Amino acid sequence: MDSSRTEGQQSASALQTRLLQQETLARETLSPWKMARRRFLRHRLALVSLAFFVVLVLTIYIWSALMPPTAATATDINYIQQPPSLKHPFGTDNAGSDVLVRVVLGGRVSITVGLLAAAISVTIGTLVGSVSGFYGGILDNILMRIVDMMLSIPLLFLVIILAALLGAGIRTVIIVIGIATWMDVSRIIRANFLSLKQKEFVEAARSIGARDVSLIFRHILPNTIAPIIVAATLNVANAILLEAYVSFLGYGIQPPQPSWGNMVSSGSFLLTISQAPWMMLFPGLMITLTVLAVNFIGDGLRDALDPHAVI
Repeated sequence: MDSSRTEGQQSASALQTRLLQQETLARETLSPWKMARRRFLRHRLALVSLAFFVVLVLTIYIWSALMPPTAATATDINYIQQPPSLKHPFGTDNAGSDVLVRVVLGGRVSITVGLLAAAISVTIGTLVGSVSGFYGGILDNILMRIVDMMLSIPLLFLVIILAALLGAGIRTVIIVIGIATWMDVSRIIRANFLSLKQKEFVEAARSIGARDVSLIFRHILPNTIAPIIVAATLNVANAILLEAYVSFLGYGIQPPQPSWGNMVSSGSFLLTISQAPWMMLFPGLMITLTVLAVNFIGDGLRDALDPHAVI
């Protein structure tokens, strides 16, 4: 009986060893991007958020493209501050405009600002961080002191100052937010460059005559793509929030062009809140859901692209 128990334990141990060997072999054969995709697919909250964001963006852009050019300013004096109904699912505002139509058009503006401002921010931050981390020395000190100086100014205050100086409008808001939010990205990229430029593959490329531009853009930068993707995703959420703040304060997108920020602003007066709370509720809810979704996507990407995470 003891011998049979021992044989059973040995067979179980052998099976466990075989399974561990198969798992190790599978892990070795998977590419880093396949492992990242597998980890991301296991992050259910990130998957749900990604599906929500994709559906939201497609709905907003397709629906707004099908609307007539005058949809944002269309009014009906017979339906001023009407509560949600079948005809107007999100109600109407104090000019008789359909809130749902303006939420869709405002969403196109806010999401466009978020995507393009994040692209500008990540581009500037990547270039500054790459140059600073690669060359080091005096250039690194100068660039990092500029970063420290800009980070010492409150972000919202900096955005408002730049928007007030450059004027209102969607292009201005995109440029202003992009210029004001690149500093954290540059620090992340600089830290990666300081680590990677000492690696053997960089020394090997340098030994065969690779120039600095080639070392930066062909050898080191592709190995920092993971933090860049995560930073870009999270910057989209930050840019959408900043646009909402700036437009709420009157320095961003100006009426009659709708954005979620100026829609919340127009519905935030005390009398309006008491009589027509839906004017602020629906655009505010869209800001909240969109920013949450993008942040969850960013969290999922951060976990998925972590090389030390379990598959």
